[in-house]
Amino acid sequence: MYSETYMAIATSLKRSKVMSSENPLSIDQRLKVQLFEARARNLSLEQTQEFLLELFRQNMVKENLLSKLAEG
Repeated sequence: MYSETYMAIATSLKRSKVMSSENPLSIDQRLKVQLFEARARNLSLEQTQEFLLELFRQNMVKENLLSKLAEG
């Protein structure tokens, strides 16, 4: 099952903008993007809004950690 899904997504990646030569992502990262996109399309509006808020919060935490690391 997994290998069939992987192959189907890999085939669609070759045809999609995710596979563009301008895209610096690895094939594994591109696959993760495709899988994420498929899951995201099934979210309700409320789930999407909650997810975006949490993603924004986590990104700010990441920025703070990177800033502290850069300060040394």
